[in-house]
Amino acid sequence: LNGEQAIATDGIRVHYTPDLRPKTIVNSPLIQVGFGPPDMVVEPNKKRSFITRTCTVESRCQDQTDDTMNIIGSAILSNPDLTCASGAAMMLCSFSDLFQLACPASCGLCEEGTPRSPDEYDAFSVFYHAHLLGKEMYTTLIPQDDPGARIDLRSRDVWTYEDQTPYPLEGVVIRPGDKIQTTCVFDSTDRSESTRFDLATYDEMCLNTVGIIMDTPDMEGGDTTAANEIYLRGFRCSTGEEGDIWLGEFGLDEDPRLVIDSHPLKDAQCSFPTGLWIYDGVPSMQKRCDGEIVKTDDGICDQTPGPSFLNPTAVAGHTCQGGLFGDKDSNDGTTELQCTSGGGEWIEYDCGEAQQYLLQASVNGLALEEKQFILEYWWAPKCCVGLGVDDKDVDGDGASSSTDSDDSSSASILSHGSALLLAGMLMMNLVAF
Repeated sequence: LNGEQAIATDGIRVHYTPDLRPKTIVNSPLIQVGFGPPDMVVEPNKKRSFITRTCTVESRCQDQTDDTMNIIGSAILSNPDLTCASGAAMMLCSFSDLFQLACPASCGLCEEGTPRSPDEYDAFSVFYHAHLLGKEMYTTLIPQDDPGARIDLRSRDVWTYEDQTPYPLEGVVIRPGDKIQTTCVFDSTDRSESTRFDLATYDEMCLNTVGIIMDTPDMEGGDTTAANEIYLRGFRCSTGEEGDIWLGEFGLDEDPRLVIDSHPLKDAQCSFPTGLWIYDGVPSMQKRCDGEIVKTDDGICDQTPGPSFLNPTAVAGHTCQGGLFGDKDSNDGTTELQCTSGGGEWIEYDCGEAQQYLLQASVNGLALEEKQFILEYWWAPKCCVGLGVDDKDVDGDGASSSTDSDDSSSASILSHGSALLLAGMLMMNLVAF
């Protein structure tokens, strides 16, 4: 303030009551790009670049796939063979609310006639979120029984970063099997470099949801928690190939409501699968081209022996810039004290930045052997989440993780920023009314 540092004294006031309201809203995410793989970017100098996804509506009251549970088991329980069936046999349904959420059918929560699998959902609102480049937002309902119809759900031909409000819907009924197309449009004409999807305001996001309103369920003596009960009564989107995210660019006169017709997924050169753990609409950090998941030798997680994906916001290390220890790294055993005592600056970098460094290995003068060593011993254990990552510490020759606590997180733990974002995404799904 007036050229000096100041502490904000504003805030919010929260009112709460133990008396449940007669109606409850649960948010069903359509697309949740709060961070993405390195190739998912807003290209510079584009007037109407877009990111879009087709949500095929289905009940949340069904188990996650075995592949998803394998990854969850590997990351959380060090059990890469975990499935809903095996977890239920281990009595996880009895003491893990998260397991119930991931495997409701195996936990006996989805029996025939349960209100957790309704025949229709009453839409209450639609919500859009992007950052500074976001300029237009679109959501269109395509009923299963009338696939030629395009029912607009409060799309915004003009949208700004300050426009963070739910838009009410009236008389909109959504049914399993319906499709909902949702699209964020960006204007990057004032950017000279690509903009990645990440947490900073100068980065981008695309988080679009539909709010569903229902009678508040009876919470007394239930077979699951109140939060799970409410969550399971919403809908989710299919994470099959038809649920991939794809990017493109509109002409100046094109209507983004018709993107599924004018720029269909089948015409996209590559797309990005969704379904990160139980989070709907979140990129899985993979890329699909010509129907196949693309693996290269360049990315940090591309040479792991099993399925894994990059967590771009995890801390990959610290580098020393300048001074006696210039260009040294926490992963080679250099410490912050050594760096700063030698006149350098200790700079944190994340896995997304490490990935970009590796992709430009030839430009950065890295020999093949150096690149392989850095990939395998420095960054893969910290940046890759999934079955292909060995959780044990790396030993020997200065390649072990730094004693800096910020760098010591294993691959089985999401970075603080990503964990907060994912937790926020899940909490956004529960709103009492």
